Amino acid sequence: MHLARARSDPDALESSPSFLAAHKPPLIAFTSAHSHYSLKKSVVLLGLGRRALRLVPCDDHGRMRPKTLAALIHEAIDAGQRPFFVNATAGTTVLGAFDPFLEIADLCAQHGLWLHIDGTFGASALLSPSQRWRLDGAARADSLSWNLHKMLGITQHCAALLVRRPGQLRPAFAASADYLFQPDKPHAELDSGDLTFQCARRNDVFKAWFCWKARGEAALAARVDHGVELAALAARRIESDPRFALAAPPSWVNVCFWWVPPHLRPLDRTHPEFHAHLHPIAPRDQGPPLG
Repeated sequence: MHLARARSDPDALESSPSFLAAHKPPLIAFTSAHSHYSLKKSVVLLGLGRRALRLVPCDDHGRMRPKTLAALIHEAIDAGQRPFFVNATAGTTVLGAFDPFLEIADLCAQHGLWLHIDGTFGASALLSPSQRWRLDGAARADSLSWNLHKMLGITQHCAALLVRRPGQLRPAFAASADYLFQPDKPHAELDSGDLTFQCARRNDVFKAWFCWKARGEAALAARVDHGVELAALAARRIESDPRFALAAPPSWVNVCFWWVPPHLRPLDRTHPEFHAHLHPIAPRDQGPPLG
């Protein structure tokens, strides 16, 4: 998001948020209603404020609705605001949803918006020939985040940020501490200290490299495929057992389900108070009977 703002509003690197707010229309970011809570933290940390983040409604599978996103972008423009950033998600936390990246990328290209894909959970699907279709269109993103420790069995923490134009990192983050980041020192091009918020860090990249070299791409792909197969098996078992019910259509490696107490079997999803009766069951062990 900081990279997106630096591209959209270079003055933000030199001026205070209050000065910018007084002289320029506010910047607006968009993300799905099912996206990670870190987006709400990001707009605060950047001084944009929570009102700068628009939550886009999702469909029944937890995927962002592109038509609604388009309407919200136009609404912000008509209000004199400046859309600058869209966060799409590859593998949402609860439902495991993958947003429709192709349609979202088209909208971002149309309006000149930075497209970031939060692939911290789901980007590992790219390793599997049978699963990478889930990220169709992701190659058009300006940036993509990926947590290798979430699906590949690597010890936490092991994360990567991929950017389309690496040359944008240094202008956005460099503090030019000449006692540390000398351009003429040996292997200066490998020093990432001026390319992010952090300076010193653990060499977590070696975890990814050693794992990749030791297991190979086929084994990593098999690990991803196995997780998807286990989720599908769990969903089938749940659907065949009246004691349980799927809470949402299965997606990725997420299987969301309820235990159904005897007095609610068989579960009637058409009942007008269906959710009101079922939701209190987990914390209270049993709920009121449907009447």
